[in-house]
Amino acid sequence: MKKLFEKQKSIIYLSIIILVTILALFSIIEYRWFNNIYKEEFTKTYNTILLNTNRVANRELERIEIYSNWLSKVNEININEKALEDNLSNNLLSSNDFIINKEAIISLGYINTNTEVEKIFDGQSWSSNLISSETNQLIQEIENTSYKRDNENLSIFIRLNEYIYIIINIDLLLYSQIYIIPSIEESNFDLVIDTFTQTNNQTTNDYKNEQFLKLQETKFSPIKSIFQRSNVNTALTVPIISQDFNFNKTNDKPNNFPDEPKKLDESIFNIDESKIYAYITINVSSSNFYGLYIEKTLSYIYIGGIFLIGLIGFICILLIYQLNRIQKQHQKEREFTASITHELRTPLTVIQSASDNLSSNLVKPERISSYGTLIKQQSNRLNSMIENLLVFSKIENNKAYQINLSELNLIQYLIEMEKHFQSIAKEKNISIKWTKINTNKEVLLDRTVYELILSNLINNSIFHAYNNTVGEIRISVHFSDQKKMLITTIEDDGRGIPTKEQKYIYNSYYRGEKSISTQERGSGLGLFIVKKNVSILGGKIILHSPYKRLDGKIKNGCKFEVYIPCKEKK
Repeated sequence: MKKLFEKQKSIIYLSIIILVTILALFSIIEYRWFNNIYKEEFTKTYNTILLNTNRVANRELERIEIYSNWLSKVNEININEKALEDNLSNNLLSSNDFIINKEAIISLGYINTNTEVEKIFDGQSWSSNLISSETNQLIQEIENTSYKRDNENLSIFIRLNEYIYIIINIDLLLYSQIYIIPSIEESNFDLVIDTFTQTNNQTTNDYKNEQFLKLQETKFSPIKSIFQRSNVNTALTVPIISQDFNFNKTNDKPNNFPDEPKKLDESIFNIDESKIYAYITINVSSSNFYGLYIEKTLSYIYIGGIFLIGLIGFICILLIYQLNRIQKQHQKEREFTASITHELRTPLTVIQSASDNLSSNLVKPERISSYGTLIKQQSNRLNSMIENLLVFSKIENNKAYQINLSELNLIQYLIEMEKHFQSIAKEKNISIKWTKINTNKEVLLDRTVYELILSNLINNSIFHAYNNTVGEIRISVHFSDQKKMLITTIEDDGRGIPTKEQKYIYNSYYRGEKSISTQERGSGLGLFIVKKNVSILGGKIILHSPYKRLDGKIKNGCKFEVYIPCKEKK
């Protein structure tokens, strides 16, 4: 039976290992799957934000083209310098913010390559300078670029004729604050621009670009997503990609940013840095951010899936455990039935045989008393077994036992017990030595419960310790005045109880491997009843096997120590 139980235990352990393995594999596969879904949805969401913000930004930057083209058309019919200066100064001083707010225009001016003079009007006065070598180099570049961006400023060059170029200097940072930022916030009500940084500092550029590229490392975080506070915003770094400006009074300008979303891949994270006009950091409300909504939904599904698989596995393991437990219980009950039947048959056979002899007048008169003693002994044995079964039945049905404390003459009671077990032990060639310490007094104790404890422990040593060989049992009963405790010790030098079996000996129906293999008498209820009765009296029981005697010798048998709270009658 032990091999069967070990096999059942192995099945349960194997089931647990399989469940944990399945959970781990399922978690990994599900996480990778959901991570890919989340990254795709996040990329889609970010791509949409990137496209929308850049469309708005480039639409607002088109104001500069419209303004420059309008300015060139207004002045192309007035090519003399005086008229040109009047037009430019009037335009800059005009209170009417036509197309572009005048605050965003730093200065207007022109270059006359014929006279090699550069004149600039800053809103207060005209300044005149000779054309420098740098300006000459710039004029040569104008044919291809028509503009130059220098940190936060944009310089536009419009060729009116062979000699004259109009110069428009615009403050891009101020221009962005007036037009671009409000337009982005207005067109995306759930976006709030936290910072707007133009690409005028390499350190800033590197940092912003690093933040931008970090977005491609976004990972699915189910635990963080579920327990994230609802007022947390998501900060995203978005580059603003400037279009190629067209100041040639035509409408065939190229569009660097597509009108339709790109294919969802990592190409949006590979933007040419030279085309980046500025970086903006925007805070997206978590309640409106589609990526976070998807992550939270996937998180609930992910954790719910793991929980469901775990619950199904736990139920399966629980069913296996219960089936094994029921099977084990049935096996114990079958063994108990066989054992108790044998136990009951033996004394009944003896009583029946003695009764038959007495009723048939086959017993000599001088032997009648010995037959009576034999019948009494076997009756007591039957009574003890029945009492154990009744106690076990009460315990199994969770019936509370009412402690019945009564006056007990301890020394007289121990003498009675000594006589009772002396004859039983003699049949088994076992001697019992009693040691009584401070027992000459009356105590308050439940006699019935204590007798069950003592009887079962002594019977356990008599019938299981020596296996029909000569042996000795030592019983010590000590009443401690200081601790108000009745201490009972029962020792034998028998085969002992293996360490691996000691944790099971107080279980109902449990019988050791040796007892089963040698078919020894016993029901497997004795020590179970002892443990329960000791608990009823509020005491404790300790087993030592092997144990050390007072003389220091190690014995292979068993030593049971029982501690029961007990008061002396005054």
